[in-house]
Amino acid sequence: MLTRLCIVAFLVTAGTACNRHNKRATTTVLERAAFDFPCAQSELSLAVLEARGARYMATHIAAYGCGKRAIYVFNSNTNTWFLDGDVSSASAAHAVQPKMKN
Repeated sequence: MLTRLCIVAFLVTAGTACNRHNKRATTTVLERAAFDFPCAQSELSLAVLEARGARYMATHIAAYGCGKRAIYVFNSNTNTWFLDGDVSSASAAHAVQPKMKN
């Protein structure tokens, strides 16, 4: 019984850490994209391009808005998100993208 309780506690903690990571990712990437584009955060959409692990931790996020697009990558060594390449013009196909799930 104690073993099962420990396993459940571990899984809950791991799931919570993933949720925090993805919520922090959303906040950080929105702030950076708003600065890099420049564009109001309310005009931006995010889409997860790549996630790792069984817990779906986002590692690559695309930001779209105000006629621009960019990709942000998570560096796990420094626990930061950074712009991967240049901010570019978005084509009409990229004008509206689904919001990232939190």
